[in-house]
Amino acid sequence: MSAGGHIISLWLWALDKAADGDLTALSPDIISFGAEWEGDPQLFTETLVAVGFLDRFDGRLTIHDWYTYAGRLIERRKVDAERKRVHRTSTGH
Repeated sequence: MSAGGHIISLWLWALDKAADGDLTALSPDIISFGAEWEGDPQLFTETLVAVGFLDRFDGRLTIHDWYTYAGRLIERRKVDAERKRVHRTSTGH
């Protein structure tokens, strides 16, 4: 898989596993797993920070500009979940 493929895998994985883009609580092993990276997890994570795909600031590790890129999808998922919750409540399910 290409470097871009690993980044895309990480982004797709993060949509479900770290929807807010915050990876702080995740180990490099987990981040590498999400990106389908089979090499050194620590080196992978540090390289993503060095090249700007991940941001490390005030003890946090986040996906760079995550909300800019994934924000609409995240918001749409929240709206859909609320709509479904209201529907279930109103129909007695």
